Amino acid sequence: MKLSWLVWALVVVFGSVVTWMLIVHNSSNGLSVRIGSWAQLLAAAGTLGAAALALSTAKENRAQSQKANEALAAATRPQLSLQMLPMMKQRAYLQPNETVYLSISNLSAFVAPRVRVNWNTQDGMPHEAWIDRLLGDPNPEKGLIGEHVSYSGDASTSATVQLGVASNLDEQDNRVRLYYASQFGNGGWMEVHRWEAWNTSSDPEHPAWQHRHTIEAPKWMTLSEMGF
Repeated sequence: MKLSWLVWALVVVFGSVVTWMLIVHNSSNGLSVRIGSWAQLLAAAGTLGAAALALSTAKENRAQSQKANEALAAATRPQLSLQMLPMMKQRAYLQPNETVYLSISNLSAFVAPRVRVNWNTQDGMPHEAWIDRLLGDPNPEKGLIGEHVSYSGDASTSATVQLGVASNLDEQDNRVRLYYASQFGNGGWMEVHRWEAWNTSSDPEHPAWQHRHTIEAPKWMTLSEMGF
């Protein structure tokens, strides 16, 4: 970007020099007028060069500031743990009207100021749920999902979202998109979580269900891109 501005500045200055040379060369007014014209040309070129340098420096400073904010945000990214309840390997045994939940826990010491979950049900309807704030865990090293911490008021390190009833959710493949903001910088992350289940038994009388939970690498996004 800096090189591009320098090239354009040189082109403009060169064009100005040629123009002024033609004007001065064809002028019939004497030496003092020519000297004044050259002085004006040099002043204009200096102003143009200073403006181009200032603009380039400002752009470079903004880019460096953005990189610094993203680096700080990455170093303090909340570690959110998601668990679908009941587990996928139990879904085949649920009653049609039983509710399926998504448990979200903050297992880091850093606050997630805003969280959103998006998912689709089997009827094709999109859904979303908002969580205003997931506080950081004062003891994130314990690593036990069941040990949630509650504070006075509504603040907590965990939250629960109702995804719907079992009959309206695929019992073998469910996906959610998780968006969460950083307490630093002007952005956050998007993760795609997928829960799968499959039967490893060929005996219909004795099914053996297995399940897995996979996560795509977090993607950095601006707050406007996330719809926050």
